[in-house]
Amino acid sequence: MKRFFLKPTGILLLAIASVSFVNKTNETEHQKGKWIKLFDGKSLKGWHGFNKTGTIKNWDIEDGALVCLGAAKDAHGGDIVTNVAYDNFELKWEWKIDKQGNSGVMYHVVEGKKYKSPYETGPEY
Repeated sequence: MKRFFLKPTGILLLAIASVSFVNKTNETEHQKGKWIKLFDGKSLKGWHGFNKTGTIKNWDIEDGALVCLGAAKDAHGGDIVTNVAYDNFELKWEWKIDKQGNSGVMYHVVEGKKYKSPYETGPEY
């Protein structure tokens, strides 16, 4: 089973994140020079599966890190998105991936019925 590890230092992650509107609270915090943590190190609060609702089943938390379980039956089971979209941001994260893994962080992703994959709308790092 492939496992992808992402550390909680302001992760956005594979999944991705954000579209084109700004959360005013976060904008205010940014203007004050504060980093906004996207992952609390304890839960998946603030995240959802790409174009999905409900519980995220293919991710877990181990030792304060997001861990992709690699158990998805389709190619897009690991894509998660922040519940809040961000417009103007700096992103900082740490990550680790297994040998021969294929993963990255996508940003400015747009969700909707006409999009089947996050890479259709957002660039990947």
